[in-house]
Amino acid sequence: METVFDHEPSAEELKYLFLSGRTREEYVSSHVDQETEYGNIYALYMIRGNREKALEYLNRIRNPKERFNSKPPEN
Repeated sequence: METVFDHEPSAEELKYLFLSGRTREEYVSSHVDQETEYGNIYALYMIRGNREKALEYLNRIRNPKERFNSKPPEN
């Protein structure tokens, strides 16, 4: 499963994602839903200011409810 850790988040980014202090192994053992993980990767790329890459991950989410929860606010 692809996780946010596959995208080499910094300590600061992990803090924004509420994942600081967790190892990759601890995180993976508690997450089994790829769609939720795409949402986390989406959020990581939004933090980085890479909207194009973020939207790539948002578009991978098939569950409309998950997509709605992850969608960026309209400006």
